[in-house]
Amino acid sequence: MAVLFPSWLTHLPIDLFVIVIFLFIVTFDALRSGPGRASVLALAFPISVFLSNLSLHTVILGNVVASVSSPAVKAASFLAIFVIVYILAYRIVYTLGSGSSGFFFALLAGISAAIITIVTWLQAPALTGLWSFSPAIQTVFGSSYALLWIFLAYLILAFTRS
Repeated sequence: MAVLFPSWLTHLPIDLFVIVIFLFIVTFDALRSGPGRASVLALAFPISVFLSNLSLHTVILGNVVASVSSPAVKAASFLAIFVIVYILAYRIVYTLGSGSSGFFFALLAGISAAIITIVTWLQAPALTGLWSFSPAIQTVFGSSYALLWIFLAYLILAFTRS
């Protein structure tokens, strides 16, 4: 029977495959319609993490979220905040990156959106309960280097706009 995958491929963590698939999706979207949505995604994720952490301390919502310890409910509340922030950020900067761009700029937008998504995912307690990245990904994109990765990703997005 023929081997479907090379042996070195089976030793890679599943996280890398998920990241690459996400990267291709965002890159294809940026190639089709420009880096605008990737830029909005890069802005909405960190803001959502910040607001999600703040929501634990609000008067009404904080008591409800704190009383439920299910990771799915915490992730659903994060998703609701993310969707609201994404829609608002898109409405605020809808002209950012409009129009199609070349493959290189689309790839850069996809890479920066993937970096910001990974870094903020690792910083959001509501999301780490759903999916925990492998130790290698946590080491590379963890809190020790999070600020550098975020700045690098925003620098890349700024470059794609020039």
